[in-house]
Amino acid sequence: YIDAWHGDYAARWFERHDGDEPFFAFVGFPGPHDPWDAPAAAVDRYDGVDVSMPASTKRPDRDGTGRYGGLLSAFLHLSDTDTVTDDAIRGMRRAYSANVSVIDDAVGRIVAALEQRGWLDDTWIIYTSDHGEMGGDHGLMSKCVLYAPAVRVPLIIRPPQGGAGRVVDALVEHIDVPATIRDIAAAPAVPESEGRSLLGYADGADPDPRPLSVSENWGFAAFETDRFKLVVDEDASEPCQLFDLDADPNEDENQLAVPAYKAIAEKLMETTVRPFFARPPARPHPSIFTP
Repeated sequence: YIDAWHGDYAARWFERHDGDEPFFAFVGFPGPHDPWDAPAAAVDRYDGVDVSMPASTKRPDRDGTGRYGGLLSAFLHLSDTDTVTDDAIRGMRRAYSANVSVIDDAVGRIVAALEQRGWLDDTWIIYTSDHGEMGGDHGLMSKCVLYAPAVRVPLIIRPPQGGAGRVVDALVEHIDVPATIRDIAAAPAVPESEGRSLLGYADGADPDPRPLSVSENWGFAAFETDRFKLVVDEDASEPCQLFDLDADPNEDENQLAVPAYKAIAEKLMETTVRPFFARPPARPHPSIFTP
């Protein structure tokens, strides 16, 4: 199974590595993706287990969402949302959990190999993912939409010799991970990079929290503060969704059309979104949703 193979290959590399020079190893696990086909032994762990269920299965209201509604419609279709029942979600989430367990076991073998070589207490370990999984939230499967289950990902940082665990609730972005690695290696920051080192969270000198986190995909972007999330069409510079995360943490109610929220959306557009896109976005290929 591919994720188990990746873990075994990485563990063997550590077991056989010869040399005293510092090393950097990137281990990429392809899963967990559909069809969530983990080995039977992993799936059996979750037989009869009550897995977590979606916070909300309310389908997205696409009215007033502009071209972003096209992306939402595409992923509702991809998800075959009419058949996304509680039983279907429960079965999918058990299979997904089995996939995650395969990766968890593989990481355990890598850590054990580091410990066997006597390197664990001199090694930083950073674990994260490139995207989340809707898993039935809002009747959706897969990724690419800008709801929290697809955008939020794990980020675990273990310093050499470990330490007391803590949970940091501050907003961070993926670009903070390479900035942190460069800081660990005492390398200079990348010029003009918006990445911010997270090293302070590990050594007790907490950095100033980000006031804003930005996620982008398919020509759309989500701008999230500690209270609001604004989804925008990048090229049209138009808002598509606005969620009040204090009142609606499940992102069920788009507030863009509500008079009391119009000024909030416009302030975010004026102070954050338009300045952010003063430099046009760089994309590897055009978006089919924003031609």
